[in-house]
Amino acid sequence: MLLGGDPMFQPETAYDYRKFKIIFDIFEIIIDVRYGNFLHLPFEGGAAEQPAKTMEALSLIRALFRQYIASRQRDEMEKIKRQNPPHRFRR
Repeated sequence: MLLGGDPMFQPETAYDYRKFKIIFDIFEIIIDVRYGNFLHLPFEGGAAEQPAKTMEALSLIRALFRQYIASRQRDEMEKIKRQNPPHRFRR
């Protein structure tokens, strides 16, 4: 699911990615890549029993991922609109 290249090899992201790699790994396992929803919780138990900091980090990544999905959808819709302009009827 690494979008736009591997962050491990990008100079501006390598340090933070290594530092928080376990969180990104968990995120990739539990996320629905189409809509950005959690499919599973990372640990046993209900939502209230999940580690707070882990869920904060995952929620932040999910919010950023959803922004990415929305921007990709907007770009695709604009592309479709440019390729198929609305039909204008002659009078």
